[in-house]
Amino acid sequence: MSRFCQEIVLGIGGVRILRAIGYDQIRRFHLNEGHASLLTLELLDEAALRANKKQFSHEEVELVRKQCIFTTHTPVIAGHDKFPLDMVEKILQLHSIRPHV
Repeated sequence: MSRFCQEIVLGIGGVRILRAIGYDQIRRFHLNEGHASLLTLELLDEAALRANKKQFSHEEVELVRKQCIFTTHTPVIAGHDKFPLDMVEKILQLHSIRPHV
């Protein structure tokens, strides 16, 4: 659970910090490994909020995908984090983060 919370801080918190200090025109985000993968959810949330929607569309997913560059130095299954969906939903709700799953 603490590992997932770290990923919230790195991904969602990372975007929010960048926005708070004035970086709102970033064209590309680099995600190394899965550590900041929740950044994509924050970008999708931003797109939905801008469009005044509660959900995002496939087109918005594609736009976010084009904004993100992913690299890995651990291309084996053992190097990939996996979290139970019920735990993810619980933690995101606990922290008032809108889940998009």
